[in-house]
Amino acid sequence: MTNLDSASQYQEIVKWIDTTGQRYPRADFCDVVNEPINHPPSYKNALGGNGATDWDWVIKAFELARQYWPNTKLHLNEYSVINDGSANAQFLQIINLLKARGLIDGIGVQGHYFEVDGGASVTTLQNNLNNLAATGLPIYITEFDINQQDDNTQLQRYQTIFPVLYEHPGVRGITLWGYVQYETWRDYTYLLTDRLAERPALQWLRTYLASPLRPVLLSPVGTTGEPRNPLLIWHSSDSATSYRLQVATNSTFTSVVVDTTIGDTLIRVSPLASNTRIYWRVSAANEHGTSEYSVTASFTTGDQVVAVKEFGGIPAKFALSQNYPNPFNPSTTIEYDLPKASYVLLKVYDVLGREVKTLVDGRKNAGRYSVRFDASDLPSGVYFYSLQAGDKSFVKKLLLLK
Repeated sequence: MTNLDSASQYQEIVKWIDTTGQRYPRADFCDVVNEPINHPPSYKNALGGNGATDWDWVIKAFELARQYWPNTKLHLNEYSVINDGSANAQFLQIINLLKARGLIDGIGVQGHYFEVDGGASVTTLQNNLNNLAATGLPIYITEFDINQQDDNTQLQRYQTIFPVLYEHPGVRGITLWGYVQYETWRDYTYLLTDRLAERPALQWLRTYLASPLRPVLLSPVGTTGEPRNPLLIWHSSDSATSYRLQVATNSTFTSVVVDTTIGDTLIRVSPLASNTRIYWRVSAANEHGTSEYSVTASFTTGDQVVAVKEFGGIPAKFALSQNYPNPFNPSTTIEYDLPKASYVLLKVYDVLGREVKTLVDGRKNAGRYSVRFDASDLPSGVYFYSLQAGDKSFVKKLLLLK
């Protein structure tokens, strides 16, 4: 390329993008431009150079990729953009130029050891990820590795750093930059030796990925005047089969007043002290392991105890109740009764009959259950929820108004 004039370079670029687009028409993703900030190519002038936007050559590359790779998601990839605020701002400038033109579908962040392992604090990593996520584009950690010779040190780094990236709501996934000894970019980033022995970090990673993520608390958060017997609600965590709730009168949880395990994502606790600052947190568990506790939330109680409808014993028959409130925004509660242990499937559908969410999928003991349906990610409209339990089935309508 360096021996060609700009016109010939441009022809070769177009030919290469066209050829690869035809060869791989069903490719899911393509890093159209890799490392535009740190390693711009010598032939960038063939694509328009810096131009009026300072990044005309990147825009042109994406325009060609969109033309010749019409069915592929187009990404921009770079390193040192989550540990360096200046680079993060520059990266965002390019992303927003592409986004304004409808040319970019995802953001690639490399996540090498020199970026995430000592290169920045956890807070810096989170803040810079937040900046990228604010674009509304999915983030992919494309080249993750931790270069530590000592097994225990590598394990500790994985336990500290990996969840920060993996559990960020804007991150869709993480690609390890090699994992087999002698087949990695740096000597001590491997997780599996050449004799197939697993390093402790790999053993931990397997359990971590199979376990549920830490829950996100919904309500009450930061409020005052709450009932002394408040209803605590949190987001469900994928694959979780139970949750552990802790309620305390101090933020260090040395004065725990509630410590219980339940299978639902909401619970009304017994009356707490009046006019008191209360702290609460939740962890999720399944057969593979237990998540870390959620971020701690707090609220302040008032003097009142709200009336609660009493229910005792086993229901006499299968039943599905109307959701409440209805209409709702953005969440509502659905209750159902089981007179005997049954396999339960509770799903929500749109008006075209397309499934939009599974709320329950598993075996439940006899009893009355309530499930919180969070529709924050759905548009306003009419939906239907369907319960299949034993040999019974029910369908009811709900209305989401935003």
